[in-house]
Amino acid sequence: MKLAIISANLSNFEPEVEWVTQTIPGVEITVKRFTDESFPPRINMSPRLQARIPKMFGWEMVPGFDCYLWVDSSRGLLREDAAEWFYKQAEGVDLVLFKHPHRNTIKQEAEFIRERMDKTKHKRDYLRVRYTGELIDEQLQAIDKNYVDNCLYASTAYFYWDTPKVREMLRDWWFHTSRYHAVDQLALPYLVWKHKCSVKVLNEDVYNCQYIPVVRK
Repeated sequence: MKLAIISANLSNFEPEVEWVTQTIPGVEITVKRFTDESFPPRINMSPRLQARIPKMFGWEMVPGFDCYLWVDSSRGLLREDAAEWFYKQAEGVDLVLFKHPHRNTIKQEAEFIRERMDKTKHKRDYLRVRYTGELIDEQLQAIDKNYVDNCLYASTAYFYWDTPKVREMLRDWWFHTSRYHAVDQLALPYLVWKHKCSVKVLNEDVYNCQYIPVVRK
């Protein structure tokens, strides 16, 4: 069994923190942390969007593995059993995803983004700097009317098996993220449903998870 652990810190957005070597009995582990040196900047693409490529196409960029663990560059694997914790959750499912700790549906996430984008309602420019001009209404309209909006995942870290079904879901995830809205959490629950992927939902708070602590300054 072979596992690839992937992350991407483009434009040196986060501090480069050394990860602890990961071990899982019977599993060969390779770590690939993309930087501007290994994945040079694309002039017509923001670093944030470019980082979504290894996030959604790790199986192409680091081929030949049975399963993959994505970890955002704002987090670190600082325990030797972190990868094993994810791996053990993945038995019998296609994906392992965190439940979003603050919101429960795509609609709630969209309302949150709209409120943060409105200068009359929120003073901080954090989301406005990142997402002005994104097509949130078009994103919502692209969702199948038969989809029941009853969950939301946090995409900070996730585990998946390299199967044709999961690849199709990830391709579609890239399409939605690049075509409509760069907040990839908006599309993820719908696409998991659309492609009939089975999921183990982690109810642990992704923002305070001991296995992927925050390393951002």
